[in-house]
Amino acid sequence: MMVNIAVMSASVFSRAFVAAYHQALQNAKQGGGTAGKATSRTYGGMAPDEALKVLNLQKTDMKNPARLMEQFDKYFGQNEPGKGGSFYLQSKVYRAKECLEKMIEEERGKAAKAKAEADDARQANNSKGGKSP
Repeated sequence: MMVNIAVMSASVFSRAFVAAYHQALQNAKQGGGTAGKATSRTYGGMAPDEALKVLNLQKTDMKNPARLMEQFDKYFGQNEPGKGGSFYLQSKVYRAKECLEKMIEEERGKAAKAKAEADDARQANNSKGGKSP
């Protein structure tokens, strides 16, 4: 009797496991699933929202690189391990700065690319006899 219950339980568990595995494979092939939807853009292993929180900045502060460096210097110095600070927190501060610098660099690259494309389109329009605005 006990053996029958154990065998039935194992059978049910194994079927459920196989079904879940097949569903996971199908989600991976489609590039979907909850894991794929939960990911966000990261720069250097940290999300920009987290980096802003670590350095106590707002998104509007990103227009001022001096403000980023000011906050970085403040928190990096405060967490100096030689002065009783935390190496872990100092590392988080450094990674936050690194993340935001990469984000700024990428945004500048996108802006430069968009400007170059607009200039190319304007030039092409001028060469076809069109007028520039």
